[in-house]
Amino acid sequence: MTALPDSHFPWMELAARTYRGFRRNHFVRSEDKDAIRKWRERYGNRDVYAGISQFATSERQANFACNMVFDIDAPDRQMALDDVKRLCAWLWEHLAVRNQVNTSFSGNKGFHLVLARHVLGYPPGALLLKVNRELASDLTEKIRHLDTTIYQPSRLWRLTNSIHGQSGLYKIPLEVAELDLGLDYVLERSREPREWETAAIEEKSPQAASWFSRFVDQHVQEDMRPQASETRSRFSQGWRIPPCIRRLLAAAPVRGQRHSRLFELARFFSWIGAHQQEVETILQNANVSDPIDDVDDYVPRAVMWARTHPGFPGCHNPILMSCCESERCFRHQKNRRSTTMTKQANQPVKEYRAGTIRASVWEKVVQEGGQKRTRHSIQIQKRFCDEQGRWRDTDCFFPTDLPKLELVARKAFEFVSLRDKGIARQDDQ
Repeated sequence: MTALPDSHFPWMELAARTYRGFRRNHFVRSEDKDAIRKWRERYGNRDVYAGISQFATSERQANFACNMVFDIDAPDRQMALDDVKRLCAWLWEHLAVRNQVNTSFSGNKGFHLVLARHVLGYPPGALLLKVNRELASDLTEKIRHLDTTIYQPSRLWRLTNSIHGQSGLYKIPLEVAELDLGLDYVLERSREPREWETAAIEEKSPQAASWFSRFVDQHVQEDMRPQASETRSRFSQGWRIPPCIRRLLAAAPVRGQRHSRLFELARFFSWIGAHQQEVETILQNANVSDPIDDVDDYVPRAVMWARTHPGFPGCHNPILMSCCESERCFRHQKNRRSTTMTKQANQPVKEYRAGTIRASVWEKVVQEGGQKRTRHSIQIQKRFCDEQGRWRDTDCFFPTDLPKLELVARKAFEFVSLRDKGIARQDDQ
């Protein structure tokens, strides 16, 4: 079975705690084991973290997918062990999942538990986080040390087989059955990494998926559920469909992009308000040429996901770029005009540079006392290249930068002073 989210959400965030504080916003592809290994080695495999979410692009503002996660953090290790055993028992009783659960000892005074989103039928990330938060809040009466604050896409927790900086113990994976062997067993095992992953089953569970649907109906707010508008057998606003989408519907799918192609189509037609059944019909018809094997299971999941992640993929989407007809596309022409106007409006009126130091003079017209006045502001920044080779701006300077900073600041001051005098003379006239 091919998983919708896995192929479309390949990015994960890595982080580390150092003596200078947290370092994060380092994104790698989830399957890039070499990049993850190098991150561990850079920080001695101590206090290194990974995000609980996977992202569509290498930024935290992108669409995301996540698993159902629980974090138990107690003041006493035995309390934490008792709580995680109660949580596993609750999941077995209500969701009929036991072999599908991944458990880990955090390396100090807590346990982590993961139930893969595959088991629940691939719900959208925002919806799953909402359900996860509501469920954790409901369970706090029975499981006292359950952390209910972790349910954010940007949340981090320790990488498996990494060293906890305080205790010196490893975060290790555990089988659910090993929890019954006692705290001494867990602590002894955590003195060294375990070079294997728990063999949790990640196939869809009908019982768990049914529980998830019932919980959404009973607890989750209406605006968080996937919604469908009125049925449209025809798109009255066909002009809103760009040429690239039309070509994507008609073209034979490229091997390796068939699932992503259907997913982007589902997002677009959900965005323009097509009914859920209409979108499923469109995807079924688009899958006639070189069909995917699990289409009957994949299409409904793609549509459900798209209902909470609607949108036009954008002109830079690699799938749409192969079908681009920019000379005929109204969206391309509109975006180009908008980008040009935005760049013109967001340009400083003057810039002074000395090496990597830059002073930008900004101008703004404001209303004061019923009259229009021109106000200026000066922004001084330094360009630098980060560890990933990307150029960035900062407002922190070394002592050796101060002569150049003084030079560009003086030039900016002279420009503003002379410009203000000229504007004042024009106002007097």
